[in-house]
Amino acid sequence: MKKNILSLAALLIASAAVFTACSSDDNIIEEKPVNPTEQKVYTMTIQATKGDNEAMTRGLNLDGNTLKVKWDEGEKVDVVQQEDNSPYAFYILGTLTATPDAEDPTKATLSGTLDKAPTHKRNISFYLHSATADYQGQTGVLLSEANSIEKKYDYASAFVRWDRSGEFTVDEENKTVTVPGGLTFESLQSIVKFNLVDKETGNPIKAKTLTISGIRHPGTVDVDNICQSRGYDGSSEKEGPLTITPASPTSEIYAAIRSYSTNTKFTLTAIDENDVKYTYEKTDVTFENGVYYSITVKMREPKVNLATLTEDYVAKDGDILMGELDQKIKVSIADGATVTLNGLTIDGTKGEYGDKYPWAGITCEGNATIILEGTNTARGFEEEYPGIYIPAGKTLTITGTGSLDASSNGYGAGIGAGNKIACGDIVIESGTITATGGSGCAGIGSAGSGNCGNITIKGGTIEATGGQGAPGIGAGDQSGCGDITIENTVTKVTAKPGNMSNYSIGLGATSNGCGTITIGGTVYYDGKNYQNGGDTYLYTSPLIYPQ
Repeated sequence: MKKNILSLAALLIASAAVFTACSSDDNIIEEKPVNPTEQKVYTMTIQATKGDNEAMTRGLNLDGNTLKVKWDEGEKVDVVQQEDNSPYAFYILGTLTATPDAEDPTKATLSGTLDKAPTHKRNISFYLHSATADYQGQTGVLLSEANSIEKKYDYASAFVRWDRSGEFTVDEENKTVTVPGGLTFESLQSIVKFNLVDKETGNPIKAKTLTISGIRHPGTVDVDNICQSRGYDGSSEKEGPLTITPASPTSEIYAAIRSYSTNTKFTLTAIDENDVKYTYEKTDVTFENGVYYSITVKMREPKVNLATLTEDYVAKDGDILMGELDQKIKVSIADGATVTLNGLTIDGTKGEYGDKYPWAGITCEGNATIILEGTNTARGFEEEYPGIYIPAGKTLTITGTGSLDASSNGYGAGIGAGNKIACGDIVIESGTITATGGSGCAGIGSAGSGNCGNITIKGGTIEATGGQGAPGIGAGDQSGCGDITIENTVTKVTAKPGNMSNYSIGLGATSNGCGTITIGGTVYYDGKNYQNGGDTYLYTSPLIYPQ
């Protein structure tokens, strides 16, 4: 005979709310042999109800907008108790089986055996299906189907604690445990029916996937906590967004969701039958435990036409930027966002805009990923700003199958820094990119007195041309850059220096230096000295890799 001990501070059952959050990776089950003198079997019988909450656990029935519940024959309830000598360890005492009341199926008799008698020093807790709390795999169906919430995903959702201040009796002669009164189980999840509609047209959105993300206390606990927490038996912990995949595209999707405290930021992302993405975001959301919701979600297709903008715009994660900007408007990308450019034109050199507005064509506020689709152009406004700017200490990643033509309005890089404006790391994974630097500025990299971080080109077709005194890729005039790496997975990289410049890749005429330069796995400059003929190879104009 064995007993299970859960050594875990996070699962100290102080309240039902303990099981509404994900456990830590330290949660483990230790199995130890039970002392032979403790090998006793006790029977327990107790009356239980699932109460009159709307959405509880198995046996769901939809009656209008109300979910009714009942006990299913044979449902299992685990009985656990905190170990006497440890505040962080729990014994699984045994398992009870439900026999529903014939006249009122919301009530049942729970009966079974315990391998160890409970003590009066600790609470007894009763858990319904908490050992298998995996919410992934939902198909958006409430009832009847094999993968419906009723059949498969409405478990790990009930908890009740017996207060040790109450009396229960252990009859050693008859080996029985009796608990007076009864138990009322409370759900630790909500069930939500999402009705998806297009915010602009009001038409239904037939989604083939719906992803639900949630961050509790944004800015304080920035964890995506639509999670599938492990139970006290040590079952695998899973956390992160919940993705629901219906059998066929539909605008009505049911979800079993772990309920959390207030001040939760929820984001919904739907992909429709035509692969169009729609998003919805709302803060201060509360889904109460045990409640059924039917809500209409007005989602937007995240296409932003720059021609319609009337004020500065910060692109959010998932936005698709398109159209031609024809106003003195600053376009930025939010920190951490992934944004698609598809037919975008921002030309700060046009008409009255030149020299008047101190910002880049596109300004990244922090880490950013740009996906290229179609043909795109980004040119800086005020002359010292680049076509695309990434702040120092942050990383810009460019990928996709489209093209980008990036340049400054005079004294900035095509992609990177501006004059006296430092930039972060630049990573190019794919795409067709033409980058042209202004006077003293690299096509990709730093500008006059504006250093940049590392430059890594992993793929794509790249043509980078430096301005006067500057390389195509690297450190501009009077500035420096980090490591430059061009991997052998690129399609083609062409780098050209500007007039009065020394190198196509690396240092400008009066640069402050750069880090290691590696092309195709060969180091041509180690940060101090040229290697492997780098003083000749990097001087080649234009430098084309691979040849």
